[in-house]
Amino acid sequence: MNFEYDIFISYAHIDDLSPSGEEEGWIDLLHKRLSVLLAQALGYELKIWRDGHNLQGNDELDGAIGDAVTRSLLLVPVISPRYVQSDWCNREMEAFHAGETTTSAAAPTFRRRVFKVVKTPLPEHLKKLEPKHISNLIGYEFYGKDDASGILSEFSDGPKDKQYWQMLNRLVANITKTIIELKHSPEPQATDAAAAVAPPDAASSPDASAAKDAANLASLESASPAVSALPTLGGAGGAKTTKFVYLAETTGDLSKERELVADELHQ
Repeated sequence: MNFEYDIFISYAHIDDLSPSGEEEGWIDLLHKRLSVLLAQALGYELKIWRDGHNLQGNDELDGAIGDAVTRSLLLVPVISPRYVQSDWCNREMEAFHAGETTTSAAAPTFRRRVFKVVKTPLPEHLKKLEPKHISNLIGYEFYGKDDASGILSEFSDGPKDKQYWQMLNRLVANITKTIIELKHSPEPQATDAAAAVAPPDAASSPDASAAKDAANLASLESASPAVSALPTLGGAGGAKTTKFVYLAETTGDLSKERELVADELHQ
C-alpha cells in the first residue's frame, strides 16, 4: 500500500493552548520541530498530517481525518489527561489500528509504527482509559520527577531545556530509522538462481519462515510490547532472518535506563 502521508499527529486541542498566552502552543512547536529535524536528517520534507493544518473549508471533518489517519505510515499520538478522555482521539487510534497493512516483507507491526509521545503524565484514575493498543508502551516522556518534591512536571518546550531536547532528538532518531526501513530499504531478493528453478519444500521456504517469524512476533507483542525484531544475515542464499529480543518491563525509576537499552537494540 502506498501511503499519502508519512506521519499523522493525533492530539487533543486543549494541549495546544499555551498557558503563557503565546501564539505557538506545545503541539505547534512539536509539529514544526519534527518537520525541520526530520527534513534535515532525511534530506527531504516529510508529509505530516495534523488536524487544523491540512483541512480545507469544504472538507467534512470526520471523513477527512478518518481518511488521513488510515493513509499515514506512522502515528504520533500525544498522550495527556484530555487525550485519553477524548472520543475523537480514541477513534483516530482505532482507525489507524484497523487500517494497518503490511507495507513490505520487513515492515514492522502496528506497535512499531506508533511513536507514543507523553506530554502530560496521567493521574492514576485515568491510566485505565489510555488506548489499549498502546497502553503498555513506555513511549517518549516529556516530563520528569523533581527529586526533592517528587512532583511530576512537564519539560519546558523552550530552547534551553536540555531534557526536552534530548527526548525530542530520541524521537527524531527513531522516526528517521523507521522511515528509512519502510521507504528506502530494498526488498530482500533471492541470490540463489537454483532456488528459482527448484524451490525448497514449503516447511523450509523463506516465505514460510517469514510467516512463522511474523506469527511469533505477533504472539510476543500480544503479551508484551517490549519485543524487538532484529533482522540479521544468515539465511539460505544470504536472505535475512529475524531474531526476537524480549526486553522486560521495569519499575518507573528504571524507565530511562530501559529506554536507552531499547534504543541500542534498534541501532
